[in-house]
Amino acid sequence: MTYHETDMVYDYLSQEPGCKVFKIVQRPYDIYIAPTENMTHDGTTLGKMEIDVTLVMIGYFSIKTSR
Repeated sequence: MTYHETDMVYDYLSQEPGCKVFKIVQRPYDIYIAPTENMTHDGTTLGKMEIDVTLVMIGYFSIKTSR
């Protein structure tokens, strides 16, 4: 028996029916910055006709200011 990704989604959402799922519609060349480790999101490229590029950066970031 194989466990497919859609099975995992179904199992999770049936156990957490109040879980919010976010969908961010993007046009070509749009970007977004989001804490996706803390939110359920789709991340699909279904129906895309062009190449999709993803950059993921995980860590602690700070901005140095000059005074």
